[in-house]
Amino acid sequence: METKHIEAQLVYIKQLSFDRFRIPVYQRPYVWSCECALQLLGDIRESLDTGRQEYRIGSLILHELDNGELDIIDGQQRITTLLLILKALEHTGIDSERLVFMHEESFAHIRENYHAITTWFQQNGRNGFEEYLWNRCRFTVITVAAPYISEAFQMFDSQNGRGKELKTYNLLKAYHLRAMDTDEEAKKCCDRRWEAAANSETGDLLLRVIDEHLYRSRLWARDIEARHFSNRHLPEFKGIPDKKFQYPYQNLLHLRQLAEKDLSPKDLANKKFIGKAGLCDAQNLFCSIDGPILNGKPFFDYVNTYVELYRRLFTDEAKKTSETKEFYDFYRTFCKYEKSGRSGDTYLRNLYKSLVLFTVDRFGIEGLMEQDLHKRLYAVVYARRLLQYQVKYAGTARLPVEKKLFITIRNAYTVAQIVHTLPLTEIDKNAVQTNVEPVIKIMQELRLWKQA
Repeated sequence: METKHIEAQLVYIKQLSFDRFRIPVYQRPYVWSCECALQLLGDIRESLDTGRQEYRIGSLILHELDNGELDIIDGQQRITTLLLILKALEHTGIDSERLVFMHEESFAHIRENYHAITTWFQQNGRNGFEEYLWNRCRFTVITVAAPYISEAFQMFDSQNGRGKELKTYNLLKAYHLRAMDTDEEAKKCCDRRWEAAANSETGDLLLRVIDEHLYRSRLWARDIEARHFSNRHLPEFKGIPDKKFQYPYQNLLHLRQLAEKDLSPKDLANKKFIGKAGLCDAQNLFCSIDGPILNGKPFFDYVNTYVELYRRLFTDEAKKTSETKEFYDFYRTFCKYEKSGRSGDTYLRNLYKSLVLFTVDRFGIEGLMEQDLHKRLYAVVYARRLLQYQVKYAGTARLPVEKKLFITIRNAYTVAQIVHTLPLTEIDKNAVQTNVEPVIKIMQELRLWKQA
């Protein structure tokens, strides 16, 4: 197969361009276990011993950059294991210096697998293995030209059935790391925070925060219906290059950069700045969910602000402070009720969490709790749970636009304005389609429950 920008061919190991391979910054760590590495060795040995003319190792999807380097989109695990095998065989003449691993986890697996591979050769011998591997084993190599990286990821998603899927948000990581020029230490710091959020004890926080909340909230705040985040929505988070600022004092993003040079977290605390849910840092003060984004490090600060805010509102982190604990207890009781794992209940819960994040972003945790705003937002969202037997994703995605929820919060100057504007619905007991006691309890407390 060959088109103007996609080329596919069968390539023997000896024909691979190892000197051009590169592991892109958005790639996950090398995580193959010893069992996987030994399985590959065993499969190649079996193919050699049974007299097969060749062995297909699998597919390799590459993204060719303008400078000729080849980013490995799919196949990093096999290529790394292959290099460990060749090293154990003491094969020379391969330049793999561009394969730079950024995660400590990768080095741990490399050490373990190399030891397992060398032990395997000691036990099984090398007779004929190197010649067969080098001349008879090959990959199906698909190379995608520089401007078409999204197509490379689409191929990866459709062909990779066993590996851990690369997330759309990792393209954003690559884009904004490139915008940081040569500040390698800052890049490593941003990468560590990014990976920590993606692999936290409570699951993939990046997936939740970016896909479910930041992306959709930004659209809802512009009165646009928002659904699933995908590759075609990446421009929403591709921000403004610093060099485009012509009038710096009229732009909050540039003012933020100026402030960060002079204000430390300690300075902010001394000046009694109050951060969102206790996050007192310069990045937090100049972030807003639906605000403009500056490329590079400010983008990572933006995402990290809301990852931390999410932790302090919806995970056990909330128990550590009295302000967030009160809300967290409410959230656990009224959003995580029995059968709340149903699809429709999950849609409503995610919408409610987006509204909570958006409100705290504007008014802080104190504002969320003022005049029982957290309960009123809950009532607006969860009325649909009582009135509909089946809550569907499309209807939930339209709800914020139909009721102007995010626009109401964005345009309000006080919590009282939100409270007086929210479109609360009285519930007639006879109209209830799905009986959910926690939702009914809140409706009764807010005097929205009619006993007929």
